[in-house]
Amino acid sequence: MLDANNAWADLPTALLYCERFEPYSPYWVEEPFSPDDIDNHAKLAAQTSIAIATGEIEAGRWRFKEILEKQAAEILQPDAAVCGGISEWRRIAQTAASYGVTVAPHWFHDLHVHLVASTPNARYVEFFPDDQVLNFRRLINRQLNLKDGDLVLPQAPGLGYEFDDEAVAHYALNSAQWKVIK
Repeated sequence: MLDANNAWADLPTALLYCERFEPYSPYWVEEPFSPDDIDNHAKLAAQTSIAIATGEIEAGRWRFKEILEKQAAEILQPDAAVCGGISEWRRIAQTAASYGVTVAPHWFHDLHVHLVASTPNARYVEFFPDDQVLNFRRLINRQLNLKDGDLVLPQAPGLGYEFDDEAVAHYALNSAQWKVIK
């Protein structure tokens, strides 16, 4: 899997890089263009053997439907914290399934592990093993565990974690720290 992170501004550049990557058979190239450039995502998807993944900062199912209708991605990456919540994420995943498209959510593994486990066309959870990238993990009382390279689903109710009151208090601002902007 390769994350271009919106690095390419035009189709010829993206094709040049994809041609160089194709011999290595990467599973996908993620976010090759700006999220708004759905047409170039579609053109690249049509011209490379590498699956195109996108959608990590998209909001709402209608934007994802446009991506699907234009065949701009073989992998959708909705983020439930961005796209409209868990219910909207599930609608997006169901729509993707009707197009035969895989879902691999972006970011926030503590939330997405449950969604992937319960969604037939969802395949991967983006996992960060420490709190350096996903610092939200500093605020919760339980961390996901790995076993033989797989994430172990929490057995606790809800999302499987609760906020750690001591950690939240450590990072919270008290009213004396607030600055009034005039």
